[in-house]
Amino acid sequence: MFTIGLLTAVFLIVLSLLSGMVLTLLIQWYFLNRYLMKLPMVTKTDEPTAELFEIPKGLLDGCFKPEPAKALNSVLQFLFQECRNSNRVRRWFRARLSLELEELLTRTTTGKLFEAIALRELNLGTQFPNIDCIEIKHLNVNPTSGFIDDLELCLELEYSGGFQLTIDANMRLNKTARVSVKVNELKGQGCLKFTRRPYTHWSFSFYSDPQLQLTVESQFQGRALTQINSIIASQIRKALRRKHTLPNYKLRYKPFFNKSEEGGVDDSPVVMLSGRLDVAVLQVSRVSECTGPVYCSLAVDSMAWVEMVHSETGSYLTVDVS
Repeated sequence: MFTIGLLTAVFLIVLSLLSGMVLTLLIQWYFLNRYLMKLPMVTKTDEPTAELFEIPKGLLDGCFKPEPAKALNSVLQFLFQECRNSNRVRRWFRARLSLELEELLTRTTTGKLFEAIALRELNLGTQFPNIDCIEIKHLNVNPTSGFIDDLELCLELEYSGGFQLTIDANMRLNKTARVSVKVNELKGQGCLKFTRRPYTHWSFSFYSDPQLQLTVESQFQGRALTQINSIIASQIRKALRRKHTLPNYKLRYKPFFNKSEEGGVDDSPVVMLSGRLDVAVLQVSRVSECTGPVYCSLAVDSMAWVEMVHSETGSYLTVDVS
């Protein structure tokens, strides 16, 4: 009888504690709900979730004065020393040089003498080009959107890092040749331009022919052929003048911008998601001026969006170029 009475007392004590805890939580929850229900309702605002771009105040004041670039040079030299031997950087240089060699093989008269041209060795040199002086040559700010439409920088460049490459060439009639080119010095006034017309890209060219000193070594069938070294150096200078001296330039995207390739296939795995997608158009720029209404259409697809609209005045083709 004594044992049963003790167990009953312990059970009643535990039950009382649990009941008190539950009752306390319920009372707190009740008063918390009453307090929250008395708070005023907050109306939904139509403000955009992202703020629009704005040029910092004071940036345009005195921006056309030339200035030294020691801080920028230090950053560029640090990035070069850390990235010059990385696979990603070397693959990028090899891809660009391979395109140049392919163009030489297929689009020039000299290329008819060769069956194949391959990049054998690549040395990015000991340093990044040094910027002696930098100056804003042209800055165009859109008065409507506030975006920078065109930015042209004038750079005083000097390079003595010893960039070097070696090319193997298989000539016709089963002959082989090898050419090694080393850049001893490159000095000139460069034009670095960023623009949003017709779409966002950048370019780099020289204002005039730069000072270029090269060391060229050539071999034909394993024997040195010094007679054509000056001819090769002259052809390199002509190519630099023809492709990378104003008014000639090439449109660039990477590493600053990405441009999707036409017909490109994304091999990454596709994750199927279900739900609702809300899209807010914050701002539209680079729209041609017209008197009629302007519409904005959004499309989501794995391929580029192409639309043809016919009207009484003509036909209009819309192509996604981004």
